[in-house]
Amino acid sequence: MRAVDETEAIFVVPDGPHRHPEVLGQGEGALYAGGIKLDPMGRVTELNNLSGTFQFHSPAGLECLLEKLAANGVVIDREVVDFYGPEN
Repeated sequence: MRAVDETEAIFVVPDGPHRHPEVLGQGEGALYAGGIKLDPMGRVTELNNLSGTFQFHSPAGLECLLEKLAANGVVIDREVVDFYGPEN
């Protein structure tokens, strides 16, 4: 799972129940949160906005995250990016 805090720092940690608020300090705000999966070589195999805690439903936030990751040298194939709207 991953979370982006209000300073735009990106945190990637093992998944688990209620991990997003734990990572961000119990009550700190988040710009974005969701899932990320990496293969053993560190390549991104899945990126999405699924976070039961924060429920970010704006595709613009996911696009912003993609741009930030790319600016930091992370290459992500667009085929592994899934946006889930409020109806999902």
